[in-house]
Amino acid sequence: MRREKVPISILVPRELKEQLTVLAAESGRTRAAYIRQILRRYLQYLETKDDPGGPKVNWEI
Repeated sequence: MRREKVPISILVPRELKEQLTVLAAESGRTRAAYIRQILRRYLQYLETKDDPGGPKVNWEI
């Protein structure tokens, strides 16, 4: 089952856009998919950072 996706717009410096483009290409993802993965990992980090015995976030993307 596909999740519904809704648009979000942000402005980033050109250098950040270029860096995201390169990283996304290296991982075989689109830039949007790469950004979604970054956001998922960060939200997971926020949910678990205060639990010393909890799972650690894998930052490899």
